[in-house]
Amino acid sequence: DQLLGQGTVAGLSGGAGLDVVEYRDADVAFPSDVPVRFDLAGTTPGTQHDQMRVFGESRTLTLGGAPLVVNPAGFAPGCNDQFVIVDMVEQSSSVSETFSYGGQPLPQGATFNAGGRDFQINYQGGDGNDIVLTSTRAGNIDGAAFNTLVVESRSRRTHCDHVAVVHPTVATITFDIA
Repeated sequence: DQLLGQGTVAGLSGGAGLDVVEYRDADVAFPSDVPVRFDLAGTTPGTQHDQMRVFGESRTLTLGGAPLVVNPAGFAPGCNDQFVIVDMVEQSSSVSETFSYGGQPLPQGATFNAGGRDFQINYQGGDGNDIVLTSTRAGNIDGAAFNTLVVESRSRRTHCDHVAVVHPTVATITFDIA
């Protein structure tokens, strides 16, 4: 799908499939009351997650506080998996304003939960002007499958150094790795 020229978009939804929607030589603006939806099933744009691409020199994408809808649809992203949901192709193009989530503004670096998964939003991701979602917590571990859990972290500390163990008859235990 492509939009040529300038205009206001009534929303973005890839429908049943995973799509790349392109806007060429257009400034794009989203109304504040129309949801913008991205389906996630992997980290590859177009085949595993929805992506919007804006082509053209000095183009502006105005988010206008539009509600962001992220649908992982049963996909369990790994810790620090990244999803470039908006690719501002030209370096001279920019993103203006932010999305909202759950009726609240979603500022730079904010975290939110979608489909039981935690994400952080970066409006200056990718090559500096893209919108990137980063999974900040890996999927839960089923505690019924084992009696002892040993977790080691050999890399630098990140926001993903915690684990939730879910046991069907006990409770969910979440702990941080120091």
